Formats: sequence, C-alpha cells, structure tokens
Amino acid sequence: MMRLMVVEALGVEKEWESLEKSVVYELRMTEYDAPENQETMVAMSTHLDINIITILRQQKGQGLEILTKDGKQLFAPPNSFSVIAGESLKAWSNGRVSTPPHRVKMLNNEKRHTIQFRSHFKNGCIIQAPEKLVDKDHPQVYKPYKYPDYVKFLFSKDGWVLKNGPKMPILSKKLTVGLKEKMMA
Repeated sequence: MMRLMVVEALGVEKEWESLEKSVVYELRMTEYDAPENQETMVAMSTHLDINIITILRQQKGQGLEILTKDGKQLFAPPNSFSVIAGESLKAWSNGRVSTPPHRVKMLNNEKRHTIQFRSHFKNGCIIQAPEKLVDKDHPQVYKPYKYPDYVKFLFSKDGWVLKNGPKMPILSKKLTVGLKEKMMA
C-alpha cells in the first residue's frame, strides 16, 4: 500500500503492476540487548536502509531516531509504526524520494524489541527509474543495477560499509555473521 501511494504521488501509476511483480517481502523480529549500567547506548549506528520500504514497529520506549533533511532528530514515539524509504526506492524514483539516515539508541536498562516489515526488489530485477521520472530537468541520477550487485558493492573495498564503518543494519551479535554471509551470497 505504501509503494502504491508513492507511485501515485510520482504520477507513474502505469508502473505499479511491474513494480509489484518485482518485489519480495521480509518480516523480521529483532531483540536488542539492554545496555550495561543503565547507560544510553547506540545499538545500531546511523545508517540508510538499502531496501525499498521498511515499516517498523517498536515496543515500549523510544529508540529509533530519524535525521531530517534540515538536520533535526525525530524520535519515533513508543508503540508506533514508522515508515522508512530505502535507497532502492530512492534509485527507482530517480532521487525524488529521499532516504533518511537513522539509528537506534538504547535509553534504559531494558531489552528492546522491534518488528520490521521490509520490501526488497527480487534478485533478478533491474532497478531503474521509470522513463517518466527522467527528463531534462531531472536527468538520470543512478545507473540501472540489480539489488544483489548493490549489496555486494556495499561490502566491497570500494563500498561505503567498509570505508565508513558498519552502516548496514546489524541486528544483534547472534545475527551479524549470518546476515553478512546471507547478503554476500
């Protein structure tokens, strides 16, 4: 539904059917360990999501912080849903949809639980802006690419993950190795 709203807002409704056929979904539940000594701790460093859209539901206290274009921090309220556009949607929209930097902070001595519903492009799909979104006033910003190629690039020596530290969503100590192996495969 969120993607349909974006497609309609961009005036490219004719692209909806092909976009919808190109997408897979993932439901992820995450547990962040409580910080020691009741101190504030960054559980996930500032990063950009690389998928299409993430719908995130956090339990209890705050933790999700989103940076606005003008540099202000927004704090997602407890027991709320947050919708975050990813880099793949930014590329598909030719830069017309922006991807907000965000992070997760642990603010007390309790574990934090979230549910994340994500949409990704299928592995064989080429991510490319619709022709209607490319013109003389809006030249093509991104080269067409396949999602797995982009993920591999992020973890390559030229990608921003290794150059700038762990900016990818590393979920927990238990899942980190498995996630990297899965994304690199």
